[in-house]
Order: sequence, then C-alpha cells, then structure tokens
Amino acid sequence: MMRRAAVGMAVAASIVGAWWLAARVTDDAAQAEVSRVYARAEADALAAENLVRRVAEDGRALRDLAQRWVLAEGPQAEVRREEIELSLRTLLSLRSLPVFHLMITGLDGVTVWQSRSGQPPVNLADREHVQVHRTNVPSPWFGQPAISRATGEQVVPVTLRLDDPQGRRAGVLVMHYRPADLGRALALLGSGSDTVLCLIRNDGVLLAHSAMQRDLLGRRVLPEAVQRVNAGTRILRQRTTGSAEDEAMLVVLRASDQANIIAVAGQTTESALAPVVRVRNLAMATAGGYSVAALLMLAFGYGIVRQRRLRREAAMLRAGRAEVERLQGKLPVVIFLRKVFPDGSSRILYRTGDIAGVTGWTNGELEGLGPWDSYVIESSLSRAEGNSIVLRDGFAKATWKLRQPDGSQRRMLTQMERLSVNPAGGGEIVGYIRDLTAEHSASEREAAARQELDDTLALAPVIVFRAMLASDARAMIERDRPWYREVFVSRSVEPVSGWTPETLAAEGGLPGVLEPWDSLVEGIEALKRDGAWAADLGLRHGHGGSIVVRMTVRLVAEDGDSLSVVGYIADVTAERDAKARAIGSARLASLGELSAGLAHELKQPLQAIELAVSNAHSAQKRGNMPAIGQRLDRITAYTRRANQVIEHLRRLARGTDDAAPAEPVHIEEALAGVLALMAGPLRDGGVVTRVELTDPPPRAMGHNVALEQVLVNLLANARDAMQSLPPDDTRLVTLKAETLPEGRVLITVSDTGGGIPPQVMARLFEPFVTTKGLERGTGLGLSICQGLIRRMGGTITATNEGPGAVFRISLPAAPAPLAPVAEPVPDSQAAA
Repeated sequence: MMRRAAVGMAVAASIVGAWWLAARVTDDAAQAEVSRVYARAEADALAAENLVRRVAEDGRALRDLAQRWVLAEGPQAEVRREEIELSLRTLLSLRSLPVFHLMITGLDGVTVWQSRSGQPPVNLADREHVQVHRTNVPSPWFGQPAISRATGEQVVPVTLRLDDPQGRRAGVLVMHYRPADLGRALALLGSGSDTVLCLIRNDGVLLAHSAMQRDLLGRRVLPEAVQRVNAGTRILRQRTTGSAEDEAMLVVLRASDQANIIAVAGQTTESALAPVVRVRNLAMATAGGYSVAALLMLAFGYGIVRQRRLRREAAMLRAGRAEVERLQGKLPVVIFLRKVFPDGSSRILYRTGDIAGVTGWTNGELEGLGPWDSYVIESSLSRAEGNSIVLRDGFAKATWKLRQPDGSQRRMLTQMERLSVNPAGGGEIVGYIRDLTAEHSASEREAAARQELDDTLALAPVIVFRAMLASDARAMIERDRPWYREVFVSRSVEPVSGWTPETLAAEGGLPGVLEPWDSLVEGIEALKRDGAWAADLGLRHGHGGSIVVRMTVRLVAEDGDSLSVVGYIADVTAERDAKARAIGSARLASLGELSAGLAHELKQPLQAIELAVSNAHSAQKRGNMPAIGQRLDRITAYTRRANQVIEHLRRLARGTDDAAPAEPVHIEEALAGVLALMAGPLRDGGVVTRVELTDPPPRAMGHNVALEQVLVNLLANARDAMQSLPPDDTRLVTLKAETLPEGRVLITVSDTGGGIPPQVMARLFEPFVTTKGLERGTGLGLSICQGLIRRMGGTITATNEGPGAVFRISLPAAPAPLAPVAEPVPDSQAAA
C-alpha cells in the first residue's frame, strides 16, 4: 500500500512536474519570441526614423535653395531664380524617396513657385503646416494628410520655414509626399512580410503605413503610447490590446530627433506568438502522453527546450547581423574597416553600404573587398599617409576624385578614425566614404553668386559696408582703444568718397572720414535701442573738400560687448542743394503771393500818418500844443506798425540757416507776424481768423522764420480751399496753440473748406501732390513744410474733421524762462 501510494505520489508528482515543465517551456518560448519581435521592431523603427532623417536632410538641402530663390533681388534676380529652379529640379530627380510636388510660398501663404510647371498660384495661408511656421516650430514639420489644392491628390505635406538674412520669416517651403510612396518606402525597410511600419505625428495622427491602409490615414492611433513618448520616453516598447477594428500588436515607438514624427514598427501578437502556440501545444501533448515517465520526460523536455533556445539565439544573431548589413546598405555612405600591418601595408576587412549609389558604379565592379586604387584619379592624401595620420592623431580626412563609367568624375570624401592600435605597429581604422559632388557644385555656384554680388555692389552709387562696433564706443574712444572694425566695404568706396580701400584703412576706416564724431556715438546708442539708425553726415572727400552723405545702418547681431552692423552710405550733396533751392523758391513764392496784401497793409498806416500830419499843421496854426502831441503819438504808432510788417517780410525773405541751433520761439509773436503778413490776402478772400492761446502763451524750440513760413503756407492753402464755398458760408480759420503735459507744444490750424479728398490725403506730404491744378500750385509747399518741421524736431499731420481740414504741428517745448532777479533799489530812489 505504501509502495502504491509512493508510486501514485511519484506518478502524480511526475504528472505535476510534466505540466509545470510544459507551462515553463511555454512561458520561456513566449518571452524569447516577444524579445525577438521587439528587437526586430526596434531595428525596423530605427530604419523608419532614418527615412525621416533622410526626408529632413532632403528638406534642408531644398530649403537652402528655396531661401536663395525667395531672397533673389536686383536686375539679375530672374536669371538667378532660373538657375536655382534648375538646381531644385535636379535635386528632386536625385532623391531616392520621390517628392511628389514642391512649392514655395511667400509671407502671405500664396505659392510663388511650384515644381510642376503651369500650375496656378495656390493660397495655403489657412493650412496648419503653413501657419505653424509663424512661430519657431521644429523644421521640417509634417502636416496632416490632406487633399492637395495644387494637384488634387492626397498628400502628406512636409514644410520648412524660409528666413531672410536677419532671421525673419520670408516664406515656407512645402514638400508633398504621396502616402503610397511613403508606404512603399516603409515596406522596403521592413524585416519581414509580417512586419508593420508606420509614421505618426507626435499628436498620434497616422501619416503613412507599410500595408497601404488608406482608411487609417489621418486617424489618431496609440494615444497612451504617444503620450508616454512625448513625456520623454524616446524608445518605447508597447503591447496593445485588440478591438473590433484593430488587432493586438507588439510595437516599438521611436521619437525622431529631426521632426515632429514618431516611427512605429511591430507585428501582430497572433503572428508573433504563433511559434509559441506550437511549442505550447507540443508541451501539453508531451505532458499528457508522457505523464507516467515524468522524470524522464522532464529531463528530455529540458534538453529539447535548451537546444531550441540555443538554435533560436544563433538564428537571431545571424538575422541581426544580416539586418544591420541590410540597413547599412541603405545609408548614403560606404562604411569600411581597414587593418594596417606593422610594415605600413593595409587590407580591407569589411566594406558595406550603398556602394553603387555612392560611387556611381552600378555594374558591381566596386563590390567586395578589392582595392579601388585604379579608379582614383587624384587624392589629397595617399593611402599610406592617411593610415599614418589616423594611427598617430586618431582622425583624418581626405578628398579625392573617383573615375566614373562614362569618363566623368565624382568628388569624394573619406573620413577615418582610429579603432585600435597594435603595440608592435599598425592597428585598425574604421571610416566612411561620402559623395561630395552635389555639395561641391553648390559651393561653386555660391562662390559665383558672391562674386556677382560683389561686382554689382562695386557699380552701385553707394558704399555698402559691414562692421563690428564696440557696444560702449564712447568709453573706448575716451580710452583711445579700438572700437570699430570693418568686415567688408564695397569697391564703390573710391568713386563715391575718393578714398581707396587702402587709404581709407590708413584713416581708421569710414569713421575716420565722417563727421561729426558725436553723431556717430549717438548713432550707436540708437542702434542698441531701436536696431536701426540713419543720419546725414559730412564726409571728407579723398580728393579734397567735403560732401554730405546719408548713412543708414541696421543692427544684425549683438554679442556681448560688440555689435555686428550692416549699412550703406549715399552721397546726398546734390539732394541737399536741391532741397535748399526748393525751400528758397517756396519762400519767394509765398512773398510774391503776399505782395498785394502787403501793399494794403502799408498803405493804411501811411494814409493815417498823412492825415495825422495834416491835423498837426492845423493844430499848430491854432497853437493847440496838446493836439499836436496826440498827432505825433499817432504817427509814431502807425510808423511802428508799418515797421513791424516790413521786418516780418524781411525775415521771411532772408530765410533761416539750417545749421543754426534751435532757439526758443514765442508762438504768440510768430502768429502775430504771420497774421500781419496774411491780413490782406485773408481779408480779400473773406476769411475770418480766430486765435486761441493758453495762458501763459506757449514757447517752442525751433526757428521763428521756418515756423512762420509753414504757417503762411497753411493759411494760404486754407484761404484757397474756402474760395469755392457759397458766398453766405462761413470762411473761418482757427489757430490754436497749447503746451502739452509731455513737454510738447501743439499748434492747430483748422478751416471750414470742406476737407481734403481721400485720394490726396494718403499722399498729402509727398512732392508734387496738389489739389489746386498746375496753374495755381506745384505741390511742393506741404512737402517743404514737413521737411522744415522735421528739422526742428517736430511732426506735422493732417486730418479731416467737422467742416474742414485740421493740420497739427507738434514741436518740442522750450524750457521755462528764468525769473528775473530784482536789483536792489538805491536809497535815494527809494526815498523818491
């Protein structure tokens, strides 16, 4: 009984052990298979990420050309754009992953160029993949699948921002990829027929699928896994649960560092665990059939499981190596391992990569481990020299030319690093070979474009320059330390300034011939504050004398204590002279217009004087001395009035010195002088004037004559504007002056003439803009008025308000005058 029990227990133990072993074998097989699937999925995800990296590299190469296309300017812009368009189409034809359609948009989102000729412009401003580049998002940016407005097909848009030299947005480069092309590319990267590869955005939107499932495009997938990847897990293994629409899968998610993309690779759980199901069934059958011989079956089963595991591991190692070689074969480089012997000779141990694509030899001649010496035309380093440098320094580069089957040449780059060093001499070198032909051609075109730009600037009538300035220039000047360094000056410097680049350098560069110095220092402060500065300066001409130039500078970059600036200098001497003549002509025209009214203003006091003299004679005959005194006082008053009119006229005719410093101007006196000069013309036109002044009357910094000339012009315009009114309508000009709290004086001139037409208002202060017709005006008056007000540090604006036009002049307020100090009164006077 005891033996039976023991045998029963043994049998039971053997059965339990058999089932335990079956469960253990099943679990081990499942874990091993899952690990194998994940390892293969990681390799596939890496390959998919490399596809994204290749799209990013293609995009950056195309973006560089697109930026040059957008920024092309000048008379040769169209020629350069045609060259760039040829380069763009050439690059598109060389891509292994075809770009279905390429577009360039402007700032408004409307396409300005498309790779497909004859396509009309398309407005993409409302597209997400264009709008995102208004901010600094990563480039390239993968948009959602959508129907292309240019071609009408479903595409995946990939966009890159285009910038001008100052880093500001200049447009967007849009590359359209067909989901089917992306899917085929992903399918080629897959390690097996049951492998699924796809690209999703970092918000989970599916862009491409190796199984070409168009109904899934644009859907959000794997939300929880995407959230974990975005939270910082760059490579994530995920086992998804199935649903009514999707199968359960083992997937690997890998975030791309090149774009807003997550590469996904995996396999359905059913297909991945199919071998495990077979192992489980076999283990269960073995446990049931051999439960009587549990111990024997346990040992036998363990041996079988171990043997299978070893075979799987060996197969995985072979498959892994084959997968690595397959992936390396898709890289745009040739990777090699070279062994260097102590005597200096060497031999290739390993060579892989896209040999045909990199070398151009597609017939297989360069495959294998044979030497390429007979195909090399010239090299910057011989093989022995390169090996010696790498073993000594750890790194070396060599450029060389490779003969092509058609007799042409390719420029190649070899980059090598030391892998190991043998104490007895020699060692191992690892490196890669890359095709530089396209980059070299682009560099040659860039150099030609730079030379063309330099030649163009040499013919321009301005001096273009780039320089580095000390941020604290004033302190550097006081310490007699360098504060200015010229980086570039166009060759036009000699015809404009009379200085050759050599003689200009001897003078200390452009600041050495510009004056005054204080203006330059103030300009640097303006650059730091506003980013730009412009001013009229004097320039000592290399042939003697001086000219007036306009210097315009813009801040490019600020780095610590230095400023990088770019600008140009133009000779405005003739422009200055022309403006001075125009102001003089306008002033003389105003005097001519005032002549008729002035005759009346002078005739009236003269008639009064004549009458007063006659009355004085009569009083003398009567011996009435008080009456004579009254007549003489009246003669004095009328003489003073006439003298004031003549003095205002004389000052207006003489004009003002532009170089004279600003001085306090009594607005009340200026208005009185202007009204004295314009009294006759205004009265003849039936115009009534009204003056409103604050108490105390305002005082402004400027030039009295220039301000009177501006006010005379405004009053004359107001009178002319009201001439067409009906006789019974009010013809009123209101002159108002007040001091504003912000330290400005505001002078307002308003009329009831009906206002300024809108089409004229937009260009009111431009030269030759007039509403009077050529027979009554040239249109220079308001343009000159604006120039005079600006030179006094003020502004002038115009609006239509109420019954007419309103002109507002803003000038800096003059400081308050010092209160007079009362002098002590002598005792004798005090007593009196």
